[in-house]
Amino acid sequence: TLPGVPVLIDVLANDGQGVICTGAVTSFTLDSSTSALGGALSVSVGSGPGGRDQVLYTPPPGASGVEDSFQYTAGGVGATVSVTVVAPRAPDSPPYAVMAGLGAKYYDLTTNGGTSLTLYSTMPDLATFPQFGSGVAAQLNYPPTNGAAVGSGRNFGVGAAFEGFIQVPTTAYYQFWLVSDDLARVYIGNQLLIDGGAVQATAEATRTIALSPGRHRLHVDYTQYTGNSTLVLSWAYGAQTRATVPASALWRAAGVCHADYNGLDGVTVADIFDFLNDWFAGVGRADFDGVDGPTVEDIFDFLNAWFGAC
Repeated sequence: TLPGVPVLIDVLANDGQGVICTGAVTSFTLDSSTSALGGALSVSVGSGPGGRDQVLYTPPPGASGVEDSFQYTAGGVGATVSVTVVAPRAPDSPPYAVMAGLGAKYYDLTTNGGTSLTLYSTMPDLATFPQFGSGVAAQLNYPPTNGAAVGSGRNFGVGAAFEGFIQVPTTAYYQFWLVSDDLARVYIGNQLLIDGGAVQATAEATRTIALSPGRHRLHVDYTQYTGNSTLVLSWAYGAQTRATVPASALWRAAGVCHADYNGLDGVTVADIFDFLNDWFAGVGRADFDGVDGPTVEDIFDFLNAWFGAC
């Protein structure tokens, strides 16, 4: 489980299977109301499959990246349960002044004056190809088309690199899905999260990662060879069902420097006025640290970045 997040554990799921206990085991008792590290334990009556009881485990305060355990007794036999409190990835720090949307760079994958194209079976290094354009992607939501691929204006021999941040609202396990035709990769920070896609076909890949609230660096590489193209990034977390990652969660750095709020001329006094204007108006990008919307803490974080320049 994650820090501070209670979890139900079905301790009877593998009891009474004829290994130790030959008969059906329908109840258990906890040896203590606390775990080895001080987590809270209680019996959740009737919450399990078939109406059986489960253990409700709450990690101890401050526990993260640790292994905890507790004991229970069922059918006259004692057993130990281990629980891992996973350390979620921290948001990238220090935060950057941001603007809406991911930055996009487009690369020419063709050769011989645009007449030849190699169908790479694995993602090539896009930076080794000539760049022919750039832009901003509000979302990675490009449904199948045989027209221009992913905002590039071309439909043949296109590479695209999308760079920025993804903002997550709460500590949770985030499941990401990537649908692409042709190849695509998703990085969170320096971690390759998804390596998916297929040559001349649509494919879907998925993976889950634990994230803390805030903005995390996001990088997506994509190739379109010939025929149809598609690229869609979606997510689910907590009670949120699968949906395309919304535009409100995708950002790019406003400038090279952390506090270059308007993206002009580096860090200047104008950045302070522009930031405060947005902060008082409640504009989303004034949520400088990416947590809990614009708050007084964002003013202090921004000024710390501003006085620190780059």
